[in-house]
Amino acid sequence: EREAYMIAAEKLGVRLDECVFVDDREGFCDAATSVGMHAIVYTNFAQLRTELEALLTDSKD
Repeated sequence: EREAYMIAAEKLGVRLDECVFVDDREGFCDAATSVGMHAIVYTNFAQLRTELEALLTDSKD
């Protein structure tokens, strides 16, 4: 449910575009991106690390 992602960000005191959602289920990641979060579909640690590094590097620019 999309509202759950919005509530989580609100409770954390962050904007949706500041959130990174990680899950191994693509549907949950799609829901997170539909509300404005960044999302990574987890397949393995190396892939997660690479995608997080890319996301953090892009956010510094």
